[in-house]
Amino acid sequence: MRRNICGFSFSVITMIFVIMFASCAFGFIRDGAVSGRKGLSFSSVAYQFDYMYVTIRNRNHSNVNFGGTMIFLDRNYREVARADIPNLKIKRNSSRRFRGVFVKGSGHEAASASHVIWEF
Repeated sequence: MRRNICGFSFSVITMIFVIMFASCAFGFIRDGAVSGRKGLSFSSVAYQFDYMYVTIRNRNHSNVNFGGTMIFLDRNYREVARADIPNLKIKRNSSRRFRGVFVKGSGHEAASASHVIWEF
C-alpha cells in the first residue's frame, strides 16, 4: 500500500514539475530600449487578444512624437505578430501608455515572442 502511495505521489509531483516548466518555455518580453529612437524605452507590455498596451518612456529633454509598429519575433527570428501603435506626443522626461492594435497575429502569439523590433 505504501509503495503505491509513493509511486502516485512521485508521478503527481513529476507532472506538476513538467507542466510548470512547459509553461515557462516561452520568452516573454517585459521591457527594453526602442531601437532607432535615442532616449526611448518600453515597459509594462500587457497583451489582449486583439490589442495590447505598452508604456513608452521618454528620457529626452524635449517632447517627442512617437508611433510605429512593434514586430514580435520568435526565437528563430520569424515574425509571429505585428501591432500598430498610433502617433502621439510624449512630454519630456515622462511616460505614456499606448494601445496598439494587432494587424497580424494576436496577443497570445505576441506573448510567446522572444524578440521585438520596431518599424517607424
